[in-house]
Formats: sequence, C-alpha cells, structure tokens
Amino acid sequence: MDGSGVVTEIFMLYELSMAIGNSLVFEENCHDFLNALMAKKELDNTWLFEKKAKHFQLSYSIPQDHKLIDLGFNFDNFISPASIDRGKYPDVFDQFGLQGGALAMFPLSHSGLLVLYSKKREVFSTKELNQLAPLAKKFGISLEGSKVHEASVSQKDELDRLYGELSETNNQLMTEILIRKDSEESLKLAKQKAEDSLEFKQRFLANMSHEIRTPMNGILGMSKLLQSADLDKKNKIRLGSIRSSAKNLLVIINDILDLSKIESGKLELEEIGFDLKKMLGEIISSVEYLAAEKDLVIDVEVPPELEDLVMIGDPVRLGQILTNLVSNGIKFTQEGKVSISCKLIDPQRIEFAVSDTGIGIPEEKLKTIFNSFSQADSSTTRKFGGTGLGLTISKQLVELHKGKLHVNSIEGIGTRFHFSIPFRRGSMEDLPVSKHTTPGKLDVKGLNILLVEDNKINQVYAMSVLEEEGMDLVLAENGLEAIELLRDRHDFDVILMDIQMPIMGGEEATQVIRTELKLSIPIIALTANALNGEMEKYLDCGMDAYVSKPFDDTELVSVIARLTDRQHKAKPAAKQDVVEEERLYSLSKLERIFKGKQPLIDNMIDKFVEQVPKDMNLLLEASRDKDYARIGSIAHKMKSSLDVMGVEKTYHTIRSLEKHAQSKTNVEEIPGWVKEIETTLTQLFEQLKRV
Repeated sequence: MDGSGVVTEIFMLYELSMAIGNSLVFEENCHDFLNALMAKKELDNTWLFEKKAKHFQLSYSIPQDHKLIDLGFNFDNFISPASIDRGKYPDVFDQFGLQGGALAMFPLSHSGLLVLYSKKREVFSTKELNQLAPLAKKFGISLEGSKVHEASVSQKDELDRLYGELSETNNQLMTEILIRKDSEESLKLAKQKAEDSLEFKQRFLANMSHEIRTPMNGILGMSKLLQSADLDKKNKIRLGSIRSSAKNLLVIINDILDLSKIESGKLELEEIGFDLKKMLGEIISSVEYLAAEKDLVIDVEVPPELEDLVMIGDPVRLGQILTNLVSNGIKFTQEGKVSISCKLIDPQRIEFAVSDTGIGIPEEKLKTIFNSFSQADSSTTRKFGGTGLGLTISKQLVELHKGKLHVNSIEGIGTRFHFSIPFRRGSMEDLPVSKHTTPGKLDVKGLNILLVEDNKINQVYAMSVLEEEGMDLVLAENGLEAIELLRDRHDFDVILMDIQMPIMGGEEATQVIRTELKLSIPIIALTANALNGEMEKYLDCGMDAYVSKPFDDTELVSVIARLTDRQHKAKPAAKQDVVEEERLYSLSKLERIFKGKQPLIDNMIDKFVEQVPKDMNLLLEASRDKDYARIGSIAHKMKSSLDVMGVEKTYHTIRSLEKHAQSKTNVEEIPGWVKEIETTLTQLFEQLKRV
C-alpha cells in the first residue's frame, strides 16, 4: 500500500473511533457507531445481540425492520473475531436467512455479539478483522457504560471507571495509528537500505570476479603453454592437476555470479526457437561420460506428441536447469540409472522430471535442500564435492520460467525432481540458422597489436599466444601510458585493453582515445568482470568487442581476425603435394552442449584423455581372456565417451563390438575390432596432445 492509502486508512479508523461513545443513551450510541460502520465499510446489515441463558437476543439492528429476533445457534466458540462463510457454517447463514456473502463476528465485553454482513464479499480478511477488533472492544465498553448509566446515573464511580477504560482504549488505538505511521517510514528506510546493500553486493561481486579471474587467466594460460613443453610423466600429471583445479574454481565463480544475476533481477530469458528432443539429447551426451564412469544407465523419455516439438524459449537456461539436476543425480547415484522425462500436462505447459536411484535425501532436509550452499549434511560436501549452489540456481531459474521446482525423495531409494513451465509452440522457421563454419588457419600474421595490461603474468601469456601467431606487440601497463603512445603512433591494428588498471583504467582510456584523439582503431576489452550489464557498458563507452578472462587463445585470435577482416584470408597452400592428416575428433558437440564455454570443454577433454586409455587397456585384457560379457560392458562405457568427442571413425566398430560381445556372436571378429579401436585411439591421443 502506498503512502496515500495508509493515510486514508488511518483517518477512516479515526472517524469510526470518534463515532463511539458520543451518547450515554444505548440506542443513540448504537445508532451513531453502526451507521458510521455501515457507511465506511460498505456493509448491508449489522446486528447487536445480548447473550441470555440459552440463546442470543437481538438488541439492535440496521436496518431496523429486519425480522430476526434471536439466535438459537451456539456461538460460544467464537471467542475472538472471525470471518464466517456459508460453505463452512451453513446453519449460521440459515438462521440469518442469508444465501451468500460473508459474515464477521466480534465478541463484546458485556457478553454480547456484534455481527456484520456484506453481500459482495466472500470473506472478511484477517487485516479487516484486526483493524475492527479494537473498535469493537471500545464499542462494547461504551455499551456497557450506557447500560450502567440507564440503570443508575448515581453510580458515578462505575462510570468514571468505564470512561477511564474507554479513554485508555482510545489512547491505545491512537498509539497504534501513530505506530503504523512510524512503521511506514521504517519500511521506506529498510527498503532503501536493502537496495543499497544489493548494489554493494553487486559491486563486491564485480570486484571479486576481477580479482580472481585475472590471476586465473595467468594460471590457465601459463599452464596451457607448459603443456607443449617436454615434461616427464610425473610433471604432466601435476600440470593436469593444476589445470583441473583452476577450472573447477572457475565453475564455482560462474555459479556464484549466476546466482547473483538471478537475485538482482538482471538475468533475462531469451525467446528463440529450439528443438526440444535435440536439446535433451545434447544434455544426455554431455553427461554420458560421467555416467559411464560409474556404469550407470542414463536415458531420456520423450512422448510421441513432443518428438518434433519446436519450443520458443531459452534453451540455454532450460538446459542449465536439467543439466544441473542430471549431474546431481549422477553424483549421488552409485548404481542403477538416471533419467529425464517430459510430458504435456495441458496444451501450453510441459512437465520435466529428473529421477535417480541414488542415496536419496533425508525427510528433514527436504525443506532446506534448495537453500544456497546447502547439502543434505556436511559429510555430503566432503564425500561428493560441490558448493551446494546447483539446486539453488535451478530453483530460481525455474521460477524465472514461471514454474516451481519440487522434490520427492526416499532415503536409500532415490530422488525425483520435477517442474512444469508454460511454453509457446514454434515452427521450423523459428529455429536459428547455424552460423558454424569449419575453422581454418586465420591469417593474422604481421598485425600490430597494442596490449594494455598491468598484470605481469597475463602480459607474458598474451604476448606468448599472439607472437606465436606472428603478430607484433607493443606493451603499455596502464591507460595513460597507452594514450601517450597513441599520440605519436597510429599504426596499431588492434588495441587489447584491460579494464581495471592503476593510474587510468580501460574505460576512461577508451573514452579519451575516441573523443580526444579521434582514433577508430578497434579496441577489445580483456575483462575479468563477468556480471550482467558490464559487457554492455564497455561497448557503450566505445569498445568494439570483449573477451572474458580467463580467455581462450583461439577465441582471442578469432575476435582479432574478425575486427581486422582477416577471418577469410587464410594463406593458400604451397604448390606441392601435401597430404593433410585426417582429424579424428570434432569438438562441435561439446561446443554446442557447453555454449562455447572453453573451461567446461577443456575439462571434458582432460577427463577423456585421463580415462579412455585406462578403458582401452581393460578392453585389451578382456579380449585376450575372451571375457565377452566384460568386453560388452567396457565397449558400452567407451561408446558414449567416443561419441561426445565426435570420433566418427569408431562409431560403427564400437557398436558392433558391444552388440556381438553381449550376444556372443561373430566372436572371431572381436580381436580385429579391438585392434582397430586401439589404432584409432593411439592416433587420436597424438592429435589431442597438439591441441
């Protein structure tokens, strides 16, 4: 309620209060207050009853020609103000001769009963009952005073007592009115403090993002450069651990920032067409590898009526919800299966469900499972890992889709998460046109780059990456130093601009370059600020593009090529017979699944390189032992891993191996299939080492 509404309500209560006790005559007292109450609250009838031995006798009513004499119904249960509806108390409405509407009953201090009736209402709200209760109490006291006065005007002491009580009640009512006014001011102040706190939180997260992502860029960048060094096996393992830990930390940072965007209302859903079945298939593909590691079955159930459905919505955020839930299921399931299902619950609403046969959630923890940083108990974090943010983010994303996330779980049996969301049907024309092109060697050699960066490690990494591509770099350690360079030199093809730097930051430097120096050299923001709204701010100040830290070298080179029109200028091959090695893998599926998020893609590649050689050794051993059941099981596990990595060459071989090993048919072909897979994987791992 706004300020004007509160003032109106206060004055209404004041006027009703002033209509009580203006006369010591019983009927005049009733007339004044009940008529005022009828007018202010838009009532149709009011009745005043006095309790007798076995019934309530009518003392006064408006309108006065009402035929009601007394009530035989037992109203002793109504010891506090109550709203009465016909559905629950049909006998009450019958005694009043009413068919509908709402009654409100207020017990009075002199063992009386005040009854209000409105045809238009279905119920009197709790707020109205609480507002009118002090007035009813005051009215009851005034009626008692009237009766005492009419019985004996000589009983002055009793009247003084009653008027004292009345005055005290009136003062309490006025005090309550003043408290309400103070509460309104307090609410305004609290609202302002909450908004200031949210703004502070946003600034803190932006700074935290920058301070963590900046060194993270150096860690991931330098460790990637070290991958090409000649390291022994022990140091390669140590290097892999460094990269894996850094990527895990980056995922946690992204989760925290996602949660902040949702809570601040800065995350908006897209409205684009997408193929529902294809999206679900990509989710399965992205987690099949994790499921295969634990020999879990993972499947998706799409009913025939949704097979070819094109939905209009946000496939990234919907996919994020389902991926979080499925990954959660895999994490907490040791045997059995995890499944996604969907179904129409009405023509414009779909229900999604993710079920598992995992450890389940204790009943007492179900109410807190969606709280931030919450898991079933502290040992869960130690045993299974995770921050406890996944379910919180999923719940809030579902609510952003105008749905509600529910959970049913039996400890030791499994868990089922489900939610329903509204959707709009689309058509094939609503599906976005794929912009995917086969990447080639971009010709960026010879470009002059001005790198404006204060972090020493990031300087080394950026210079190593770009100089390896044949670009010429000049370094400036802050925005002011870059401006001084640009006053005398205008031959730079691109400026790579960090945002937060000492002396002068990237935004201020860009504004000087655009407005004072009048230079149109493309400027790329190298930013560790990943909050929603920050990127748009950089573009608004005059920058042409941005690359988030920790940046992927391929992405950075691609953006430079695009801004300098070098993306389709690959140099022609030499005029000699050169046989280009066939690439045995494709990252296109991982890029679609993770929406181009390089840390997640790299993490999947690292897990593939770590696990699949172990599986291959087990497969060779089972083949030598002619253990066909084991061969089929290992082939099933490897199948999903190879599919996710886009290894087309083994597509039919691994499936033939699985099928015939399980059925023990064509077993003479099995050693050849195993050898073929081994040869392909040997070549594949050599290629992945060079990525």
